[in-house]
Amino acid sequence: MDIAALIQLIADLLPFLHWPKAAAMYAYREGGDIVVCIDGAPRELNLMYIDVGGYHLPPSAAAGHGEVVHTGGEIVIPKRSHGALVIKGAPPAERVALVTQHGVYELKVAKEGYCPYVERRRGV
Repeated sequence: MDIAALIQLIADLLPFLHWPKAAAMYAYREGGDIVVCIDGAPRELNLMYIDVGGYHLPPSAAAGHGEVVHTGGEIVIPKRSHGALVIKGAPPAERVALVTQHGVYELKVAKEGYCPYVERRRGV
């Protein structure tokens, strides 16, 4: 096998390798708010409620940014969408859970972070 054939074989096999992906959703605290950044939702999600440290908050407690859709008290996160939920005045919590029709998406809340789908509210 010559070098050109070997390079072609490797190029043909690359799409079958499973590369680790970045998390599709992550959360962080920004002041008194919790920001849930959505970077390519795994499927369409209808948010039933948000569990913040044991407190069950209705979807209306979060402001949607980007492709997140508010429809009459409900929040719909379309498949492969990009956006954010900002939970204003959220209670202190190490974890936040998005309870949807497809199950619970539990996220650890980082002390700080950045979401490109939310305009910075402080200083920047």
